[in-house]
Amino acid sequence: PTVQEGLAAGADVLCFSGDKLLGGPQAGIIVGKARYVEQMKKHPLLRALRVDKMTLAALEATLRLYRHPEEAVEKIPFYRMLAQAIPVLEERAARLLNLLNGLPGLVADMVESEAQIGAGSVPNETIPSRAVRLRAEGITADMLSHKLLQRTEPVASRIHKDAVLLDMRTVPDGALERLATAVSSCLKERG
Repeated sequence: PTVQEGLAAGADVLCFSGDKLLGGPQAGIIVGKARYVEQMKKHPLLRALRVDKMTLAALEATLRLYRHPEEAVEKIPFYRMLAQAIPVLEERAARLLNLLNGLPGLVADMVESEAQIGAGSVPNETIPSRAVRLRAEGITADMLSHKLLQRTEPVASRIHKDAVLLDMRTVPDGALERLATAVSSCLKERG
């Protein structure tokens, strides 16, 4: 259930994550009946658990974006990723494949995939996506995925049917060359 549904169902207090649910800063958010929230404000642990002014400012800026949904989609990375159309993802995959073309021992292609939306807020929801599938001679998918994750600029991937998948929904346009370089470096390290 959503926060609104939980409150409408009669919950006295609900806690949720500012980053997972709102796409904002990492923070625990408490909403509910004023008398219970006031009691929490008086608890001795508040001093240790309260958020700092920078987090509050970031949270306020995120919430202000929600007043204008078009702006929220443009400026909140999570929603920008969700809103990308399949043709945009296919074009991004084609550009990455062009950069990877010719790497020795690498077979790369674009495949249809399902992107998992989120962790705690919608853990089992997926949406259609596109991924670049990598298979390389002399290195298992597990090893390649691990090497990508251990880089100075970590690359998160998914393993499916003995291949590494790079979901184009999570790769910004400006990162394609760095991503291709990361794959190339990992392949050179395979021996």
